[in-house]
Amino acid sequence: DLRPEQTRAIRLTLDRPGLLRTQIRALLKACGGRELKLMLPMVTELGEIAQAREIIDREVRHLSRFAHHLPTSLKLGAMLEVPSLLFQLDELMKAVDFVSVGSNDLFQF
Repeated sequence: DLRPEQTRAIRLTLDRPGLLRTQIRALLKACGGRELKLMLPMVTELGEIAQAREIIDREVRHLSRFAHHLPTSLKLGAMLEVPSLLFQLDELMKAVDFVSVGSNDLFQF
């Protein structure tokens, strides 16, 4: 049985990379010529950020090969919603450009 946190947010899209690629590609195209700030929801471990970044980078390369108008910059962030990431805050801040604190989610723990 899967727990609810395994079937939503970043875990859902990493388990179904085609879904994440489709979403990333649409965002990259929609933000052509503008800054794109992309926040990963419900990150529970740093490896999820690395996996997502790999998919994002692959989509940027794919679109640039076909001369699509890309965002002027891409900032990657994470939603801090689980206590385990608080203990890895230094590493987290090196892996992303920004963090949003989900205090209502953290309060549940």
